[in-house]
Amino acid sequence: RRDKFAEFPIALFLFLRRGDVPLCVKKLPDLWSYRSYIMDLQYISEARDFSLSKLNYDLIDLLEIEKPSKEEKKHYEAKVKNLEAKLAILKENIQDDFQRTILLPELISYYEKLSDYERALEHTEKFCSIYEKTGKKNRDWENKKEFYKALKLIYNQEEAETAREILGRLIEKDENNFSLYYYRAICFIILGNSKEAEEDIKQAIKLNPDSPQNYFISGIAYYNQGKLEEAIGAYSKAIEIKPDEHEAYNNRGIAYKNQGKLEEAIGDYSKAIEIKPDDHDAYYNRGNAYVNQGKYEEAIADYSKAIEIKPDYASAYYTRGLAYFNQGKYEEAIGDYSKAIELKPDYHQAYYNRGNAYDDLGKLEEAIADWTKAIEIKPDKHEAYNNRGNAYAKQEGYGKAYEDYKKALEIKPDFESAYYNLACLFALQNKKEESYDYLKQAIELNTKYKQMAKEDEDFKLFWEDEEFRRMTG
Repeated sequence: RRDKFAEFPIALFLFLRRGDVPLCVKKLPDLWSYRSYIMDLQYISEARDFSLSKLNYDLIDLLEIEKPSKEEKKHYEAKVKNLEAKLAILKENIQDDFQRTILLPELISYYEKLSDYERALEHTEKFCSIYEKTGKKNRDWENKKEFYKALKLIYNQEEAETAREILGRLIEKDENNFSLYYYRAICFIILGNSKEAEEDIKQAIKLNPDSPQNYFISGIAYYNQGKLEEAIGAYSKAIEIKPDEHEAYNNRGIAYKNQGKLEEAIGDYSKAIEIKPDDHDAYYNRGNAYVNQGKYEEAIADYSKAIEIKPDYASAYYTRGLAYFNQGKYEEAIGDYSKAIELKPDYHQAYYNRGNAYDDLGKLEEAIADWTKAIEIKPDKHEAYNNRGNAYAKQEGYGKAYEDYKKALEIKPDFESAYYNLACLFALQNKKEESYDYLKQAIELNTKYKQMAKEDEDFKLFWEDEEFRRMTG
């Protein structure tokens, strides 16, 4: 009976964060929404607490301090279409460039309302270029050009540092413009500097205390720093100002969940779903909370709903697979892991846990192949080496098993399961000295191995040995 790990998600905060923060949208699309692992050859089923909850926010929402309603958006789009048509007529009939700029300010304002910063920048540059032909520069419009340039960079996930620098220069010229602090706070979060983001958003709130978006960003900055109470307070304020802010309910739910307040978390996720019935992230997060309560059927129902809304939701397939695995439904788990892999071919966690499911079905070759693939994708995945070592040991491939356990320890020197499994491996070969050396190290790291060794038939040859009894007594 060797230690085996199965991989389950851990709690993370996802606003432009983890791994490659500035480009996480491109590199980790399944873990980012633009707006908003356990152990048992102890096989490792990494963290069975299902807390990979996803903060919910839309980049468009974050860049829109004042969000237009559907009706307003439709109106703005109609205005843009009309103004572009008028500009085309002016271009054909009026030779004077300067006279043709008369419609540009209004057009630019509508592009800004629609968060089309690329077009806003394009027309602003055109306006400034025409104005310069008069021998003058319009300082306000030059600043606006820089502002749109910064927003375009943020929106396209390009150069957050450049955008931050631009906004910093604009703040020096207009220190009472709350939106400049707001957008620079977003840049700081993208760059992984939530402390600076916190300071900027505090200034934005001071200048405009009635904007729910200010508090929403504040909640993100606090959460990133592990300040859960402050994050909850900020999201609560956003909800107070704008009661239909479903992303704030979702994110507050995540903060509650990380405090262990599952009922409060489920309540917030449910409220987010009530406000926005197609909020797939809220279903996903509520599913994770249900799993933490051991309510696997409810969790599976929520993951299934998330998949119904977003059929390419690899994370939902993966976590539903974990829930099935927890119920002992290995075939269903394998099906979901396979779908997650189809959607995301580098999903090492899905390969890893599909290997665990195959192993529990006695399909060692398939299990070994999946753990090998997980290692190929993530070479420092010590749990996969551990579990593959167990499979080799079952096949009496002791040399390969030894190499895998040692590799796991090379990656993670305090990996107690690998020490225990090495002790088992040498016990099976009746190599008492080597077995005892590794067993002692496992016990030093975790005393649970005393009882495990006394019940583990791998140590049967040593049960009556005085030294073994002394070590496990």
